Amino acid sequence: MLGVVAVSARQALTEAALQACDSVAHSMAQFVDRKRADASLRESEDRFRTAFEEAPYGMCMTGLEGRFLHANAALCRMLGYSSDELLSGTWQQLTHGDDLELSQRAAEQFREGPATTLQMEKRYIHKQGHPIWARVVISVVKDGSGNASHFITQIEDITLRKQADEAQAFLASLVESSQDAIIGTTPAGAVVSWNRGARELYGYTAEEAMGKTADFVTPPERTGELGKILETIHRGETIAGLETVRIRKDGRRLDISLNIAPVHDAAGKMTAAVYAARDITRRKVAEERLRGSEERYRELFENASDLVYTFDLDLRITSLNRLAEQTVGYSRAEAVGTELRAMVAAEKWAPVEKAIGKLVLGNPPAKLEVSIRAKDGRRVTLEMNPRLIYGDGKAVGIQAIARDITGRDVAEMELRQAQKLESVGRLASGIAHEINTPMQFVGDNIRFLQESFGQVEELITRLHELCHPAAGSLPAAEFCAELHGMEAGLDSDYLLREIPEALNQTLDGVERVVTIVRAMKEFAHPESRGMVLTDLNKALLNTLTVARNELKYVAEVETDFGNLPMVICSLSDMNQVFLNLLVNAAHAIGDVVGDTGKKGTIHIETRQEGSMAVITIADTGAGIPEAIRERVFDPFFTTKQVGRGTGQGLAIARSVVDKHKGTLTFESEAEKGTAFQIRLPMQGSEV
Repeated sequence: MLGVVAVSARQALTEAALQACDSVAHSMAQFVDRKRADASLRESEDRFRTAFEEAPYGMCMTGLEGRFLHANAALCRMLGYSSDELLSGTWQQLTHGDDLELSQRAAEQFREGPATTLQMEKRYIHKQGHPIWARVVISVVKDGSGNASHFITQIEDITLRKQADEAQAFLASLVESSQDAIIGTTPAGAVVSWNRGARELYGYTAEEAMGKTADFVTPPERTGELGKILETIHRGETIAGLETVRIRKDGRRLDISLNIAPVHDAAGKMTAAVYAARDITRRKVAEERLRGSEERYRELFENASDLVYTFDLDLRITSLNRLAEQTVGYSRAEAVGTELRAMVAAEKWAPVEKAIGKLVLGNPPAKLEVSIRAKDGRRVTLEMNPRLIYGDGKAVGIQAIARDITGRDVAEMELRQAQKLESVGRLASGIAHEINTPMQFVGDNIRFLQESFGQVEELITRLHELCHPAAGSLPAAEFCAELHGMEAGLDSDYLLREIPEALNQTLDGVERVVTIVRAMKEFAHPESRGMVLTDLNKALLNTLTVARNELKYVAEVETDFGNLPMVICSLSDMNQVFLNLLVNAAHAIGDVVGDTGKKGTIHIETRQEGSMAVITIADTGAGIPEAIRERVFDPFFTTKQVGRGTGQGLAIARSVVDKHKGTLTFESEAEKGTAFQIRLPMQGSEV
């Protein structure tokens, strides 16, 4: 029994020992497994840490609130911050303001949904302030309870790719919005891109054009052109400014200008071609018109009745027409490049240089007289009208249209003298009448004095006889009676009263004749033609004297002479101007008053306005009809009856005043009269 018990005890002990051994062995196995797991975990952590730190792209670990828990070196380099600087901040502080909302929505998706990974493109701000585009992959890390504990973020810098995409998009936008047709083709010439400019130029949509070669818009006579173009660009050459013809979808032909360039890959292989086409139809039409215009201009230039010169700004001749060649005797080959100064007498150059200087400064002279030495030595006087020639908005030269006036001064002097003589001839009868009137009473008074002198002579002779010693002396009473008798027969009271009056009248008549003759001399004497200091008031009085007989029957003359200084002018010429205006005024009034015996008024006023002397001659005639006012200064234009005027008076008056650098204008009102106004420069005038 005890043996059985002992055996049982040994068996139980053995089983317990075996169980203990099994437990120990199991514990040992678990320990070994844990050790192995810990080692594997440490190895995995080391690998992760190494991969995290040495990753070529940025990586970071952030808390749920966005604070950085760890950041690798690549991310520090990418953003320009040290690790400590990043760990002291949050991703919100480094995110571009425009992308904050995007990042916040992503964080909310992690909180609210089952998502464990999200991808996005966003911008960070570099420490230096510039944006960095990044491709971001965010993964959520959860704890043992399945709750999100932190985020692991992978950040790849895609700034260069974004810039390239933006540049490509910008380029595509430029191509699409270009007014020129921009077409991309394969190396064989098939269309692969067709911008808005191409659609508008050719009328085909992109769908209609894709895959076709340029032959579909090429006219039949130019079908071989594409082959030559392809040969050129396959050689690596570009084509610039090729002008050709294309046909729109609606059949209209277009003149276009083509620029074509091949596109090569990195290996130098041609992969595409770019065509830029521009519609030059209008330009071609304009060029054709311009060519026609140039031809017409050339004909006008060559066949003009005036001399035409062009100069550069240094006054070297650049062109001249046929008449200019004939006038100065130089051929074009000889004249072109010659300085104008070399053809002008030295003493005549200063006014030319001054006038050209004013022209360049924008104050062109109305006319310019230039004395040029012809090839044969003759002096040719040209009247030029110069103007600036502009190119690209700036002066590049001078054009001058000229007339040969070599003999004009003499002709003008003769014309004015002839007109003056005509005026004097017309006034001759009036002047004769003006002289005849005083001469009549001068003659009457002299005859009266002659008769009176005979009676006085008789009285004196009788007195001599009575007082002669040989006659003996008479008693006083008888002597007195004799004297009274002679006095009664002589009418001495009458003689004593009339003789002084006759003498005074005679002297007045002589003075009147002398005044008329002096006025005539000062009015018409050719020696006064030169420029001299002139009293315009006195000149007007002399002219009134000469024209008195023409004026006195139709008008009363009123004068209002101001205090004018002496004016430099040609006295003879100005007298002619005054006479022409006064005679015209008298005729205008005469046409109104007729034979009624009434008189109008001629008002003459002189005054000084600044540096100008102003002379106004106004009449109360019928005025100048509006329809002919623009023609009153035209040579030979007149509304007077035949024999009353030649139409030269006002034309000559305007010419004279123009030569004095002055102006002659008028104001006229129907039924009220006309006022002519002369303005002449005084001190400092160019005269």
